Amino acid sequence: KPVDPPKTDEEIRKEMEKEYNEGLTVVEAVWFSSELEYDVMPGYLSDAKKDLTEEQYKEVVDTISDPKKVEEVIKQVCNVPDGAQYAVLKAGDISYGEMVNGQWVEHTLPAGGVDIKVNVGSASLEGLKNGDSIYVLHYVNGKWEVLQGTVQVEGDAAFVTVHFNSLSPVAFVKVTSSGKVVPYDAKGNPVTPVKTKSPKTGEF
Repeated sequence: KPVDPPKTDEEIRKEMEKEYNEGLTVVEAVWFSSELEYDVMPGYLSDAKKDLTEEQYKEVVDTISDPKKVEEVIKQVCNVPDGAQYAVLKAGDISYGEMVNGQWVEHTLPAGGVDIKVNVGSASLEGLKNGDSIYVLHYVNGKWEVLQGTVQVEGDAAFVTVHFNSLSPVAFVKVTSSGKVVPYDAKGNPVTPVKTKSPKTGEF
């Protein structure tokens, strides 16, 4: 039986992009808060193409498809033990807006941003418990920022609440070391956990 030739980086990237765009890691919508004037809408990673250059979109997909690149982004701003494991639990494009004549029209987030609650999967399968940290990679203005998300377990669903001041491509990353979830520890910044209840919450 002939051995398959090794896949090129481009083929691997296309497979990963297809996987994300098929919704295996798409942010799930449960309900939206009536407190917000418009809706917070989860979407496929490919939905971000309309807001990014081709190079930026490629960088987004390349980064979240490669644990080494995810590690580089996180380690630039957070203290993480060497040898830690990085797992992208969910990824997608989040936008804020409304449907007008069948077209999605985006709006600017309210001043002060919003807290958004995202279902990142099964708490038991992912080994997550209340209060665990999730590292949220957010691509904004051509750069990555790393936000802190805090796990809240409901039944077996692990929800992560995170505060956004703007919306665009996001990836929710679990970082583990020696089998334990690594707490979010920003370099030179005190950790301020996000409130789990907020008057402005779009829940996923």
